[in-house]
Parts: sequence; structure tokens; C-alpha cells
Amino acid sequence: MVELAIILPIFLLLVFGVIQFGITYNNLITLRQGTREGARQGAVGNFGSTSSCSLTGLTGSPSSDIQKLMCLTKQQIGLSYANTRVKIMSGSADFSSSGTFQKGEALIVCVEYPVDAMAKFVTPVLGTATLKTKTAMRKGQRFQFGGVKIGKAYVSFHLMPIYMNPKLQSTISPELKKRMQGKSCFNFTSLDPSHVAELKKLTKAGFEEFKTWGQKFGPPA
Repeated sequence: MVELAIILPIFLLLVFGVIQFGITYNNLITLRQGTREGARQGAVGNFGSTSSCSLTGLTGSPSSDIQKLMCLTKQQIGLSYANTRVKIMSGSADFSSSGTFQKGEALIVCVEYPVDAMAKFVTPVLGTATLKTKTAMRKGQRFQFGGVKIGKAYVSFHLMPIYMNPKLQSTISPELKKRMQGKSCFNFTSLDPSHVAELKKLTKAGFEEFKTWGQKFGPPA
């Protein structure tokens, strides 16, 4: 019993430490992906449709588009809106200088999120630790629109507008969704005429959407 009393607290501390690390690392990955997507959307002029998302601590007088992009970034991250802090600025892509949202400057999205303590006894150790990330996306930067990859077991069709447009995702039929991997890739071992017809419509709709954003098409940079 004495040995158990000594070992058990250490064992539990290790277990909770591993779980806490997993939760924190998962939040960091989510934060980075959502921040990158928010910057990508803003770079092509898609700022979202709402500015009502628990925006607190606003400094200056940010435009309605900036506030909408903050909310869109929070939506893409998917964590607690109240705890997610977003800052939108412009400058050089290497973060060495600031800008004034002029053509040729990079759109910079900065995000921070507090580390969630899964147990009360972990709180004193974490204190006020926060996760921070930032992404710069140059306005007018070229993106890959789509492509086909031939693999050993199947052929993949990638269509980036689907990844960048949740409304377009919602139009995909249940049958075609079964072919999806991730948010923008479809895998096929054989072709169904109905799938080909639907992909044509999705590709055309995505292209039209990109044109409204002023997107410049070209090979991956």
C-alpha cells in the first residue's frame, strides 16, 4: 500500500500530462489551419457575411470587412469564439514591416487562444499560457485551382474552390461525398457519368466564384 501511495500520484500526473499535451497540440493544429484559411479567404476578397461573433477589445476603427474577416477566421478555427482573439493587419510577407492594406502587401492574420486546462490541478502550472500563430498571404498571390493526380489504387481530382467555399460544399450530393477525402479531393477507381456531370458543375461554379474574388489563376507558386 505504501508503494501504491507513492507511485499512484506520479502515474496520474504523467497520464494527465500526456492528455493535456494532446489537447493542447490538437488546438494548436486547429488554430494554425483556421488562421491559414482565414488569411487565404481574405487575400482573395472573401471576408464572410457577419461581424457578430464576440469581437472584444477592438482598437481603432476597423472596417466592416476587417470585422467580418475576424469572424470568418474564428469560424474556420472552430474553437470557442469568446476565447479566440484575432488581429488583422497588413505588411510584408516575412512580417518585417507593417503596411496600410495596399496592393502588393500581404494580409496578415494573427490569432491567440488560451491553453485549456483539463484538470484544476494543472491550472497553476499552465498559468496564463496562450497558443499563438500568424499567417501572411499576399493579395493577388496565385493559388492552385485544381488538378488530377494518378495514384496506384485510384485517380484523385482536387478542386480547391470547394475547400474555400462552404456553400459550394453543401451542394455536393451524398453519392459524390462518398468519394471525398478531406475537403477538396475526390478519389475514383471507376467513373460514373453522374459523378462526371456533377464535377463539371462544381468546377464551373467554383471558377465563377473565384472570378468574383478577383483571383489570378496560374500554376502553384
